[in-house]
Amino acid sequence: MKNVVTKLKWQMKRGETKLADFAQKEVTQYEEQLAATKEHYDQATTRLEELELQMHEMRLKWKNLKTQHLAEMAEKNAEETSQKMDKVIHDMSWGSVSDYHEAQKQRDLAEEANKKS
Repeated sequence: MKNVVTKLKWQMKRGETKLADFAQKEVTQYEEQLAATKEHYDQATTRLEELELQMHEMRLKWKNLKTQHLAEMAEKNAEETSQKMDKVIHDMSWGSVSDYHEAQKQRDLAEEANKKS
């Protein structure tokens, strides 16, 4: 009977050892999974920061393009307006603005010539 009790104690101890070994293996596995998960999280965080920076840069580029487009449109509108104004002035019978200035120079030269005579 003593042998049976000793054998049972040994089997119980052996079962506890197996259970402890199994638990230790699980703990090791979970620690490895935790380390891998942390690494993936860090990589994802870094990538997110890169993408946010790219998005900010793209927004700035978009604003610059929009501003450039508006400036070009304003320049085009100013040129068209200037051409239309020249046409309106020309149609008012005295010619274009440059013709008016040329005529004014001719009048000024004529007045100087008359004064010298």
